Formats: sequence, C-alpha cells, structure tokens
Amino acid sequence: MERRTKNQVSVGIANELLQVFWPDFIEESGCVFAAFQRGTGSAGNDTPKTETECFINHTHIMDEFLNKATFQHRENISKELDEIEEIYDESHPDFVAACELGKTMPGCGQ
Repeated sequence: MERRTKNQVSVGIANELLQVFWPDFIEESGCVFAAFQRGTGSAGNDTPKTETECFINHTHIMDEFLNKATFQHRENISKELDEIEEIYDESHPDFVAACELGKTMPGCGQ
C-alpha cells in the first residue's frame, strides 16, 4: 500500500519538524537545551539550572506551526513580559489538532 501525504513538504522542512519532535540537545554552562530553543532567551544568572532549562526548553505548539486558530485581533498586552498575548479560537480545527498533537509529545497531556 502506497502512503502519500496530502501536502508534501521539502526535506529541509521535514528536518526542521524532526528538531521540534525529536530535538538535538546541547550542553551550555552546565544546562541541557533543545538545540532549536537555545538562543531564544535567558532566565537570568541567579536562576537555578533546572528552572533555566524548563524556561528555555518549553515550547507551544501554536507558536511552532502556522495555524488559522490564532485570532488576528490581539487585545492583551502583557506588561510583565512586554509581549502581545495571543488569543485562540478553541473550536477551530487547527486548535483541536494542536491539542491532540501536544498530547503525543513526551511529558505532555498526561
């Protein structure tokens, strides 16, 4: 039986997807980071290593993939994080699919 995806992706994109689901890990300053997450921020020098690893290594499925569940109109601006908080349509098929995908990732949805 031949199996083909509805929309084929390039080998480069496939490699990037692998890094999200099965990342390479690097060690830096005694901490272990998912390679694709390193350089995305810092938790601070006084923060325990485990907290630093958790802060930097976490990811949000909706941030990693294009989706149509993110509302274009963004209302909430977090003063603490200096970021715009995104609002999602929880009934949208992309949001539902992201939740199902998240449940398959190690350590999530249990």
